[in-house]
Amino acid sequence: MERIYRLLDWVDLAQAVDWLGKLTGSPIGEGELSKLVFSKQCDAYIQALGLKGYYINDEGFEVDVIGRGFQLVLGIETLRKADKKNGKPEKRRFSLEGARYEPDPYDNEITLVADYDYWEAITEDENGYPVYFKPADIEVLAARINEVPEQPDTARLEDLRLQLEQEKAAREAVEAELQGRRAQDGKRALVDMKNMLMHDHKEFVAMQERAEQAERMVTALDRQLTDYIEKIRAGDKLIEGLTQELRKRHSHERLPPQVTELVSGLYFPYATKQLEAMRDAALAHWNDHDRSKPAPYGIQKTVATFLAARTGENARKLAELAAAIKPDDLPKA
Repeated sequence: MERIYRLLDWVDLAQAVDWLGKLTGSPIGEGELSKLVFSKQCDAYIQALGLKGYYINDEGFEVDVIGRGFQLVLGIETLRKADKKNGKPEKRRFSLEGARYEPDPYDNEITLVADYDYWEAITEDENGYPVYFKPADIEVLAARINEVPEQPDTARLEDLRLQLEQEKAAREAVEAELQGRRAQDGKRALVDMKNMLMHDHKEFVAMQERAEQAERMVTALDRQLTDYIEKIRAGDKLIEGLTQELRKRHSHERLPPQVTELVSGLYFPYATKQLEAMRDAALAHWNDHDRSKPAPYGIQKTVATFLAARTGENARKLAELAAAIKPDDLPKA
Protein backbone atom coordinates (compact mmCIF):
# COMPACT_ATOMS: atom_id res chain seq x y z
CA MET A 1 0.00 0.00 0.00
CA GLU A 2 2.88 2.39 0.65
CA ARG A 3 3.82 2.39 -3.05
CA ILE A 4 0.22 3.01 -3.98
CA TYR A 5 -0.09 5.90 -1.51
CA ARG A 6 2.95 7.58 -3.08
CA LEU A 7 1.33 7.45 -6.53
CA LEU A 8 -1.90 9.09 -5.38
CA ASP A 9 -2.49 12.84 -5.61
CA TRP A 10 -4.42 12.87 -2.34
CA VAL A 11 -4.99 10.51 0.60
CA ASP A 12 -7.94 10.78 2.94
CA LEU A 13 -7.81 10.68 6.75
CA ALA A 14 -8.05 6.87 7.06
CA GLN A 15 -5.36 6.30 4.42
CA ALA A 16 -3.08 8.88 6.04
CA VAL A 17 -3.44 7.21 9.46
CA ASP A 18 -2.69 3.77 8.02
CA TRP A 19 0.34 4.97 6.07
CA LEU A 20 1.72 7.07 8.94
CA GLY A 21 1.54 4.10 11.31
CA LYS A 22 3.51 1.92 8.88
CA LEU A 23 6.16 4.61 8.23
CA THR A 24 6.77 5.26 11.94
CA GLY A 25 6.11 1.80 13.36
CA SER A 26 3.89 3.42 15.99
CA PRO A 27 0.15 3.03 16.57
CA ILE A 28 -1.30 6.35 15.37
CA GLY A 29 -5.04 7.01 15.23
CA GLU A 30 -7.21 9.72 13.72
CA GLY A 31 -7.16 11.64 17.00
CA GLU A 32 -3.35 11.77 17.08
CA LEU A 33 -3.15 12.87 13.46
CA SER A 34 -5.78 15.56 14.05
CA LYS A 35 -3.75 16.89 16.99
CA LEU A 36 -0.64 17.00 14.79
CA VAL A 37 -2.59 18.95 12.17
CA PHE A 38 -3.97 21.35 14.79
CA SER A 39 -0.40 21.97 16.05
CA LYS A 40 0.70 22.96 12.51
CA GLN A 41 2.86 19.87 11.99
CA CYS A 42 1.12 18.96 8.72
CA ASP A 43 -1.07 20.76 6.17
CA ALA A 44 -4.64 19.60 5.56
CA TYR A 45 -6.99 20.20 2.62
CA ILE A 46 -10.69 19.95 1.83
CA GLN A 47 -12.51 19.48 -1.46
CA ALA A 48 -14.46 22.74 -1.87
CA LEU A 49 -15.70 22.39 -5.44
CA GLY A 50 -18.70 24.69 -5.85
CA LEU A 51 -18.37 26.23 -2.36
CA LYS A 52 -19.30 29.91 -2.45
CA GLY A 53 -17.34 32.54 -0.57
CA TYR A 54 -15.69 35.94 -0.92
CA TYR A 55 -12.49 37.91 -0.49
CA ILE A 56 -11.71 41.57 0.25
CA ASN A 57 -10.19 43.47 -2.67
CA ASP A 58 -7.71 46.36 -2.46
CA GLU A 59 -10.56 48.88 -2.26
CA GLY A 60 -11.98 47.14 0.82
CA PHE A 61 -15.04 45.63 -0.89
CA GLU A 62 -16.22 42.01 -0.75
CA VAL A 63 -15.92 40.14 -4.05
CA ASP A 64 -17.91 36.90 -4.50
CA VAL A 65 -15.92 33.83 -5.57
CA ILE A 66 -16.48 30.07 -5.95
CA GLY A 67 -13.96 27.42 -4.98
CA ARG A 68 -12.41 25.09 -7.55
CA GLY A 69 -10.99 21.81 -6.27
CA PHE A 70 -8.86 21.22 -3.19
CA GLN A 71 -8.23 24.09 -0.77
CA LEU A 72 -5.52 24.50 1.88
CA VAL A 73 -7.12 24.88 5.31
CA LEU A 74 -5.78 27.89 7.22
CA GLY A 75 -8.14 27.76 10.21
CA ILE A 76 -8.31 24.62 12.34
CA GLU A 77 -12.01 25.20 13.00
CA THR A 78 -12.64 24.29 9.38
CA LEU A 79 -11.59 20.72 10.19
CA ARG A 80 -14.09 20.28 13.01
CA LYS A 81 -17.47 18.82 12.14
CA ALA A 82 -20.45 21.07 12.67
CA ASP A 83 -22.69 20.20 15.59
CA LYS A 84 -26.47 20.45 15.41
CA LYS A 85 -27.97 22.92 17.86
CA ASN A 86 -31.74 22.82 18.30
CA GLY A 87 -32.08 20.97 15.03
CA LYS A 88 -30.14 23.64 13.08
CA PRO A 89 -26.61 23.14 11.75
CA GLU A 90 -23.94 25.47 13.08
CA LYS A 91 -22.55 28.15 10.81
CA ARG A 92 -18.79 27.96 10.37
CA ARG A 93 -16.35 30.33 8.73
CA PHE A 94 -13.71 28.73 6.51
CA SER A 95 -10.30 30.30 5.92
CA LEU A 96 -8.97 28.77 2.71
CA GLU A 97 -6.25 29.17 0.13
CA GLY A 98 -6.52 27.69 -3.34
CA ALA A 99 -8.08 27.93 -6.78
CA ARG A 100 -11.10 30.22 -7.01
CA TYR A 101 -12.97 32.18 -9.65
CA GLU A 102 -15.26 35.19 -9.83
CA PRO A 103 -18.56 34.18 -11.44
CA ASP A 104 -20.75 36.25 -13.67
CA PRO A 105 -23.52 37.80 -11.51
CA TYR A 106 -26.14 36.42 -13.90
CA ASP A 107 -24.60 32.99 -14.55
CA ASN A 108 -22.32 31.22 -12.06
CA GLU A 109 -21.08 28.89 -14.80
CA ILE A 110 -19.35 31.79 -16.53
CA THR A 111 -15.93 32.72 -15.14
CA LEU A 112 -14.88 36.36 -15.12
CA VAL A 113 -11.56 36.08 -13.22
CA ALA A 114 -9.77 32.91 -12.04
CA ASP A 115 -6.76 32.85 -9.70
CA TYR A 116 -5.15 31.09 -6.73
CA ASP A 117 -5.27 33.04 -3.46
CA TYR A 118 -6.79 33.42 0.02
CA TRP A 119 -10.57 33.55 0.44
CA GLU A 120 -13.26 32.84 3.04
CA ALA A 121 -16.55 30.98 3.07
CA ILE A 122 -19.43 30.40 5.49
CA THR A 123 -21.25 27.08 5.40
CA GLU A 124 -23.99 25.29 7.30
CA ASP A 125 -23.09 21.80 6.10
CA GLU A 126 -23.85 19.68 9.15
CA ASN A 127 -21.55 16.84 8.09
CA GLY A 128 -18.50 19.03 7.58
CA TYR A 129 -15.94 18.34 4.87
CA PRO A 130 -13.64 15.30 4.50
CA VAL A 131 -9.98 16.05 5.15
CA TYR A 132 -7.28 15.16 2.62
CA PHE A 133 -3.50 15.18 2.71
CA LYS A 134 -0.70 15.28 0.18
CA PRO A 135 1.37 12.05 0.24
CA ALA A 136 4.58 14.07 0.38
CA ASP A 137 3.37 15.87 3.54
CA ILE A 138 2.64 12.53 5.25
CA GLU A 139 6.16 11.30 4.47
CA VAL A 140 7.67 14.52 5.89
CA LEU A 141 5.55 14.18 9.04
CA ALA A 142 6.68 10.55 9.46
CA ALA A 143 10.31 11.63 9.16
CA ARG A 144 9.78 14.22 11.91
CA ILE A 145 8.21 11.62 14.18
CA ASN A 146 11.07 9.18 13.59
CA GLU A 147 13.62 11.87 14.49
CA VAL A 148 12.21 12.18 18.01
CA PRO A 149 14.11 9.72 20.27
CA GLU A 150 12.01 7.35 22.34
CA GLN A 151 14.56 7.22 25.19
CA PRO A 152 16.47 10.16 26.67
CA ASP A 153 20.08 10.64 25.56
CA THR A 154 22.42 8.92 28.04
CA ALA A 155 25.21 11.45 27.50
CA ARG A 156 22.79 14.29 28.11
CA LEU A 157 21.59 12.69 31.34
CA GLU A 158 25.19 12.29 32.52
CA ASP A 159 25.91 15.97 31.82
CA LEU A 160 22.85 16.99 33.80
CA ARG A 161 23.86 14.75 36.70
CA LEU A 162 27.38 16.24 36.82
CA GLN A 163 25.95 19.75 36.67
CA LEU A 164 23.61 18.97 39.56
CA GLU A 165 26.48 17.60 41.67
CA GLN A 166 28.59 20.70 40.99
CA GLU A 167 25.76 23.02 41.99
CA LYS A 168 25.19 20.98 45.16
CA ALA A 169 28.89 21.14 46.11
CA ALA A 170 29.02 24.89 45.49
CA ARG A 171 25.92 25.45 47.64
CA GLU A 172 27.39 23.38 50.49
CA ALA A 173 30.64 25.36 50.33
CA VAL A 174 28.77 28.66 50.55
CA GLU A 175 26.70 27.42 53.50
CA ALA A 176 29.85 26.26 55.33
CA GLU A 177 31.54 29.63 54.82
CA LEU A 178 28.43 31.42 56.05
CA GLN A 179 28.32 29.31 59.21
CA GLY A 180 32.00 30.02 59.87
CA ARG A 181 31.48 33.76 59.60
CA ARG A 182 28.49 33.58 61.93
CA ALA A 183 30.60 31.71 64.51
CA GLN A 184 33.38 34.33 64.29
CA ASP A 185 30.89 37.17 64.71
CA GLY A 186 29.41 35.43 67.77
CA LYS A 187 32.83 35.02 69.39
CA ARG A 188 33.67 38.67 68.74
CA ALA A 189 30.41 39.77 70.35
CA LEU A 190 31.13 37.65 73.44
CA VAL A 191 34.58 39.21 73.82
CA ASP A 192 33.12 42.71 73.63
CA MET A 193 30.55 41.86 76.30
CA LYS A 194 33.26 40.47 78.59
CA ASN A 195 35.34 43.63 78.18
CA MET A 196 32.36 45.75 79.12
CA LEU A 197 31.70 43.65 82.24
CA MET A 198 35.35 43.84 83.29
CA HIS A 199 35.30 47.66 83.65
CA ASP A 200 35.94 48.94 87.15
CA HIS A 201 32.82 49.84 89.11
CA LYS A 202 34.16 53.33 89.89
CA GLU A 203 34.77 54.00 86.21
CA PHE A 204 31.23 52.91 85.41
CA VAL A 205 29.85 55.25 88.11
CA ALA A 206 31.94 58.13 86.73
CA MET A 207 30.65 57.50 83.22
CA GLN A 208 27.08 57.50 84.53
CA GLU A 209 27.67 60.79 86.36
CA ARG A 210 29.09 62.43 83.22
CA ALA A 211 26.05 61.28 81.28
CA GLU A 212 23.69 62.78 83.87
CA GLN A 213 25.62 66.09 83.84
CA ALA A 214 25.38 66.23 80.08
CA GLU A 215 21.64 65.62 80.28
CA ARG A 216 21.20 68.40 82.86
CA MET A 217 23.23 70.77 80.69
CA VAL A 218 21.06 70.00 77.67
CA THR A 219 17.91 70.67 79.72
CA ALA A 220 19.26 74.03 80.94
CA LEU A 221 20.27 75.10 77.44
CA ASP A 222 16.85 74.13 76.13
CA ARG A 223 15.17 76.22 78.82
CA GLN A 224 17.40 79.23 78.04
CA LEU A 225 16.70 78.89 74.34
CA THR A 226 12.95 78.78 74.99
CA ASP A 227 13.11 81.94 77.14
CA TYR A 228 15.17 83.70 74.48
CA ILE A 229 12.67 82.83 71.77
CA GLU A 230 9.77 84.09 73.91
CA LYS A 231 11.60 87.40 74.51
CA ILE A 232 12.22 87.81 70.81
CA ARG A 233 8.55 87.17 70.06
CA ALA A 234 7.48 89.69 72.70
CA GLY A 235 9.90 92.26 71.27
CA ASP A 236 8.55 91.66 67.79
CA LYS A 237 4.98 92.22 69.00
CA LEU A 238 6.06 95.44 70.74
CA ILE A 239 7.85 96.72 67.66
CA GLU A 240 4.86 95.83 65.50
CA GLY A 241 2.51 97.73 67.81
CA LEU A 242 4.76 100.81 67.84
CA THR A 243 5.03 100.70 64.08
CA GLN A 244 1.26 100.60 63.63
CA GLU A 245 0.86 103.47 66.10
CA LEU A 246 3.44 105.58 64.26
CA ARG A 247 1.74 104.88 60.95
CA LYS A 248 -1.61 105.98 62.34
CA ARG A 249 -0.13 109.19 63.72
CA HIS A 250 1.73 109.88 60.52
CA SER A 251 -1.39 109.35 58.40
CA HIS A 252 -3.32 111.83 60.59
CA GLU A 253 -0.59 114.44 60.78
CA ARG A 254 0.99 114.53 57.33
CA LEU A 255 -1.95 115.96 55.31
CA PRO A 256 -2.53 119.43 56.83
CA PRO A 257 1.08 120.67 56.40
CA GLN A 258 1.19 119.45 52.81
CA VAL A 259 -2.17 120.94 51.92
CA THR A 260 -1.43 124.19 53.71
CA GLU A 261 1.95 124.46 51.99
CA LEU A 262 0.89 123.51 48.45
CA VAL A 263 -2.71 124.62 48.16
CA SER A 264 -4.01 128.00 49.24
CA GLY A 265 -7.59 128.62 50.17
CA LEU A 266 -8.66 124.93 50.50
CA TYR A 267 -8.23 122.46 53.38
CA PHE A 268 -9.64 119.02 54.30
CA PRO A 269 -9.38 117.69 57.85
CA TYR A 270 -8.76 114.16 56.57
CA ALA A 271 -7.32 112.45 53.50
CA THR A 272 -8.83 109.98 51.00
CA LYS A 273 -7.37 108.31 47.99
CA GLN A 274 -9.49 110.33 45.55
CA LEU A 275 -8.81 113.65 47.34
CA GLU A 276 -5.06 113.06 47.25
CA ALA A 277 -5.27 112.07 43.59
CA MET A 278 -7.28 115.23 42.78
CA ARG A 279 -4.75 117.38 44.64
CA ASP A 280 -1.82 115.80 42.79
CA ALA A 281 -3.63 116.15 39.45
CA ALA A 282 -4.33 119.85 40.10
CA LEU A 283 -0.67 120.46 40.95
CA ALA A 284 0.55 118.50 37.94
CA HIS A 285 -1.80 119.87 35.24
CA TRP A 286 -3.42 123.14 36.42
CA ASN A 287 -1.07 124.83 38.92
CA ASP A 288 1.30 126.22 36.27
CA HIS A 289 -1.33 126.82 33.59
CA ASP A 290 -1.77 130.40 32.34
CA ARG A 291 -5.29 131.33 33.42
CA SER A 292 -5.64 133.78 30.53
CA LYS A 293 -5.52 130.89 28.03
CA PRO A 294 -8.19 128.27 27.40
CA ALA A 295 -7.79 124.68 28.57
CA PRO A 296 -5.40 122.54 26.48
CA TYR A 297 -6.97 120.12 24.01
CA GLY A 298 -7.73 116.71 25.56
CA ILE A 299 -6.80 117.85 29.09
CA GLN A 300 -9.91 116.24 30.62
CA LYS A 301 -8.98 112.80 29.29
CA THR A 302 -5.38 113.27 30.42
CA VAL A 303 -6.47 114.23 33.94
CA ALA A 304 -8.91 111.31 34.12
CA THR A 305 -6.12 108.92 33.10
CA PHE A 306 -3.89 110.47 35.77
CA LEU A 307 -6.58 109.95 38.43
CA ALA A 308 -7.12 106.34 37.31
CA ALA A 309 -3.41 105.62 37.68
CA ARG A 310 -3.42 106.99 41.23
CA THR A 311 -6.67 105.43 42.44
CA GLY A 312 -6.75 102.19 40.42
CA GLU A 313 -10.29 102.96 39.18
CA ASN A 314 -11.71 103.18 35.66
CA ALA A 315 -10.78 106.43 33.88
CA ARG A 316 -14.31 106.85 32.49
CA LYS A 317 -15.78 106.78 35.98
CA LEU A 318 -13.33 109.53 37.06
CA ALA A 319 -14.36 111.99 34.31
CA GLU A 320 -16.50 113.97 36.76
CA LEU A 321 -13.59 114.31 39.21
CA ALA A 322 -11.37 115.46 36.35
CA ALA A 323 -13.95 118.10 35.44
CA ALA A 324 -14.33 119.15 39.10
CA ILE A 325 -10.68 120.24 39.47
CA LYS A 326 -10.70 122.28 36.26
CA PRO A 327 -10.29 126.04 37.08
CA ASP A 328 -13.52 128.02 36.72
CA ASP A 329 -12.09 131.25 35.24
CA LEU A 330 -10.54 129.84 32.04
CA PRO A 331 -11.64 131.49 28.76
CA LYS A 332 -13.45 129.38 26.20
CA ALA A 333 -11.50 128.01 23.24
